[in-house]
Amino acid sequence: MNARNDAGEPVDDRLNTFLRRARLGVEGKIQNDISYRITFAYDNIGKDVFTAVSGEPQGSSDKEFYLFDASVLWSIDTTWANLTLGFFRPQAGREHMTAAFAVTSFEKSLENFYQREYMLGRGSGREVGLNLGGLMHEGNFGINYNFGFFNPNHERIIGNGTKWSPLLAGRIALTIGDPEMQKYKTGYQINYQSKRRGITFAVNGTYQGKTDETATARRVNDSTVLYSYTGGFKRNVIIGADVLLNWDKLNIDAEYDIFLRGFSPEFAGQIHSGEEFADRHGTYGEAIMSP
Repeated sequence: MNARNDAGEPVDDRLNTFLRRARLGVEGKIQNDISYRITFAYDNIGKDVFTAVSGEPQGSSDKEFYLFDASVLWSIDTTWANLTLGFFRPQAGREHMTAAFAVTSFEKSLENFYQREYMLGRGSGREVGLNLGGLMHEGNFGINYNFGFFNPNHERIIGNGTKWSPLLAGRIALTIGDPEMQKYKTGYQINYQSKRRGITFAVNGTYQGKTDETATARRVNDSTVLYSYTGGFKRNVIIGADVLLNWDKLNIDAEYDIFLRGFSPEFAGQIHSGEEFADRHGTYGEAIMSP
């Protein structure tokens, strides 16, 4: 309703039926200590360009069908050494790591999209890499750790790709009360439908060193050329923390992240930017009552 096109002209109100989130996949075990997961997505088929719901519509041909997850989990030791390899989410930030079907809101919070694009350049939040993690819970106390190594290839992160630095991601979570999960996994949930009494505190961080700092030149007149930032950096860092409380019907979760990006002095001068960039987001905090 009341939408306008790029020229600012009003367009007709309309009813739009479309597939907001659509997945097709398979998961299973190769043997007792090796499991796999493969998922494809075909989101936003039929979405009108003027529909207000978040997410980019597919092209008019509606034929996008793409890989969303593809990973293998090898439980070398079921408690302390679980190795995940493939195309999956780095373990950093609860909202980012929780599937859209498992969050408490109809749409994922802005924290999810900020972190994914800042860390990987793409909204899907997936990248090729490996992650070592573990889960131990005894009595009323537990610990969950993860450390991952990834290879981003989006131009927003690597620029033209002439320089290379891996993305390192880590997270450690402490639980008091009931555990979040009975066995190690890389996916999370928020609402336990009155079946958990526990609280989990977590801290996480990512680091990527120097990549190719890239800018696009645009000539304004014969004597002036302006440069627009395209991608790359001297370093890229995220520091975050999150908390999840489940107590019978009460579910409360919150997350706060600090994004830090640095540029070399020469590049900062070229794009008329400071050498250090900092952004802070604490946009996600929600309390709901389960049925």
